Amino acid sequence: MLINTKMCYELPLSAEAVRKASTDCTLKGFEVLSALNANRPLYDRMSQVGFKGLPEAKAFTVKYWKQQFRESGIGKDLTTREQIQTLNDEISQIGTEFNQNITDAVESIQVKQERLAGVPDDYLTAHPANSEGLVTITTSYSDISPVTKYAHDRELRKQLTLMSMNRAAKENPAVLLDLLAKRYELANVLGNNNFAELNLLGAMVKTTENVAQFTAKLNDAIKQPLKK
Repeated sequence: MLINTKMCYELPLSAEAVRKASTDCTLKGFEVLSALNANRPLYDRMSQVGFKGLPEAKAFTVKYWKQQFRESGIGKDLTTREQIQTLNDEISQIGTEFNQNITDAVESIQVKQERLAGVPDDYLTAHPANSEGLVTITTSYSDISPVTKYAHDRELRKQLTLMSMNRAAKENPAVLLDLLAKRYELANVLGNNNFAELNLLGAMVKTTENVAQFTAKLNDAIKQPLKK
């Protein structure tokens, strides 16, 4: 099981060594998974496994992994498999750069202490007001999370959430476009129209059309509650 990279990226800045170890471990994990998907001898052995006599749960597992192998491009020629491997490695690297940009983009605001009503006392103790009665709050996860969860001031929660969600807004658009381009290229090499189709293989939702319909229904359902 890969380490929860998002959680590690949200550690305080002082835990940089942990975040770096998480990044290195995650990249290595993706390399291992990518190598397994490109393992032709393993694919050949898996292809020989039949469904006859297998319990339903085991048959499902065998069918799932056969599909994963096929859709990973394992049946393609060596040159194409190497291209797929390279694209997967590039996608992992770009994703890591995207996350790292967000981690490095630490912003802060200063608010009056009374606006932190509802926030746990230990947080207030660790964040004393300055001589002007203002408390500094950064977008570091350990800083922002207690405020967005517990502060009674709705506008403050909204302001901090938007500030956090917009971290690396200047740095990441180009990175995101690069990531989308690589994902699209990978999907095409594997015979899909787009990355969404590739990403849904084996999922219960099955098609991008179903996703679009579900998202539209969900959007309609939450509009009214969000206005309250």
